[in-house]
Amino acid sequence: MSETGWELLRRDRLVKNELSFRDYNNRRAGLEQQAVAIDPSSVEESVPFVCECGSADCVGALMVTVDEYEGAHSTPNRFIVKPGHVYEDVEFVTERHDHYWVVEKHSGEMPGD
Repeated sequence: MSETGWELLRRDRLVKNELSFRDYNNRRAGLEQQAVAIDPSSVEESVPFVCECGSADCVGALMVTVDEYEGAHSTPNRFIVKPGHVYEDVEFVTERHDHYWVVEKHSGEMPGD
């Protein structure tokens, strides 16, 4: 396989990993929203979400509120990651917080772009 072919394969895997992590986190956010509906005082509690970076080896947890998690996903091409977990060739940092960063994919990096 050519170097260009390997690079395209690598980029596809990064995005697939990130989308899988986000799918898991979306299910988690749904459960947390149900908990808040039962106990509204828990709305500001931090909960663990998985880092949505492209590394299949990353098992890092992010402690964020559901509101922070949902705010990080204001558009479909944004992901929430641990600080420093950025692949600059396919994404850039849009927000930096002490305990998490938000990255956005460059144009053309998401499926269907």
